[in-house]
Amino acid sequence: MSAFWAYADRLDGPGSIELSADEARHVTSRRLRVDDPVTLFDGRGAVAHGRLEAAGRKSCVVSVEDIERHDPPNRDFTLASAIPKGDRVSTLLQMLSQLGVLIWQPLILDDSVVRKLDPENPRLRRILIESAKLARRPWALEIKA
Repeated sequence: MSAFWAYADRLDGPGSIELSADEARHVTSRRLRVDDPVTLFDGRGAVAHGRLEAAGRKSCVVSVEDIERHDPPNRDFTLASAIPKGDRVSTLLQMLSQLGVLIWQPLILDDSVVRKLDPENPRLRRILIESAKLARRPWALEIKA
């Protein structure tokens, strides 16, 4: 069985790390048990391998055994496109992550329907984290302002 991927804000070193409530919910929905393998990532190149130490609906603790640091992918390529309307931006971000694109530059064009996009939006952040987990990428997609 491959290890479940979960997001952690910070990965400093070996030890115990408590997951956020959202990640704990994912762990319980996957019915992971104590001592199951878990891979943590921070979206900035750090990947930690560990085992589930404690699991609850609102809190999970992972015992980190080792941490790997991955170099960033090639930053020479930036994809720029108009901002899709509605929920299509979610699909775009997921597909870009799966393709391995590191940077997306939203464009505002003369005929653009959507003229604003906040890169710090919590919903967009969740989409970026989930798509990085799905693609098993240590680096999350970056959205330029």
